[in-house]
Amino acid sequence: MTKEIMKQVPWIPERPIVIMESLTVPGRLTMFGEVFGTDGYPILAVLELNPKGGKGYVDTLTIVNAYTKKSVKK
Repeated sequence: MTKEIMKQVPWIPERPIVIMESLTVPGRLTMFGEVFGTDGYPILAVLELNPKGGKGYVDTLTIVNAYTKKSVKK
């Protein structure tokens, strides 16, 4: 992943196209946006939601990983 692509990753949660629940880690979301790697495959962002003290809303959204998902082609 190039530096220019890494700078675009924070935009994935701002304008997601697909949002899914993680199959491997409970409480995490995975999403695709309009960010693609140099190989033309979309970048998958993995997000962790940190709820604020049981209030029922999300206080912090953390991108814990982002990588090219080669099973999906542009």
